Amino acid sequence: MITQKKDNLNKLVKLNIKLRQKEKYLDALLDRYFYTVQKRNDMIIGSFRMPVVKQYEEMDTIVIGEIESGDCRVDDQCLTMPNCARVEIKNIYYEDRETDSCVCAQNIRFALKNVEEVTIINHQSKIYVGYSAVLHIHATVVGVQLKILITLIDRKTGEETLENPKYIKQDQVAMAIFELSQSGQTICMELFEHFPRLGRFALCHEDRTVAVGKFLKIIG
Repeated sequence: MITQKKDNLNKLVKLNIKLRQKEKYLDALLDRYFYTVQKRNDMIIGSFRMPVVKQYEEMDTIVIGEIESGDCRVDDQCLTMPNCARVEIKNIYYEDRETDSCVCAQNIRFALKNVEEVTIINHQSKIYVGYSAVLHIHATVVGVQLKILITLIDRKTGEETLENPKYIKQDQVAMAIFELSQSGQTICMELFEHFPRLGRFALCHEDRTVAVGKFLKIIG
């Protein structure tokens, strides 16, 4: 009789331990669930934030990243940091499909607009007259050299701020004259005001895009 009671007591103790372990598991599961829901909710209703992991130039400025919070739509105005430049979302691509909107946790590719003249976007030093780079325009890739810096331009007002500057540096906008590096070489191009899709270009140096711009005038 005593042995049977002892066996029953041991069974009750083991059952109690299992129940307590299960309760701890459920508590942990619920804590994790509600924490995740709260976290997810904050991400959905929060301000739009997307760290840019890659940027390159095609016909437009393309940026790639994962949305950390908020959502956005085509034609939305966004602020790029740390230079506080305002850009507009022209196209959104999700999983190689074009879409009108996107939300947090999605890996997205944006096409941005409102990039004007020649804007230095990623370069460690100043660019002087004589600087050589590779020009990418539609399907053409050619070497060019900076011949004349005409003037610096205010990004916000579009007004000329300094004529004949000695150099141009990152985040500055300028009007400049470039010349093809190879003598006698010709390429096809359009002025931006006549045909924007064929009047935009990117300058690259050592496999990095250092500037983007548009053709304002063809000389010669």
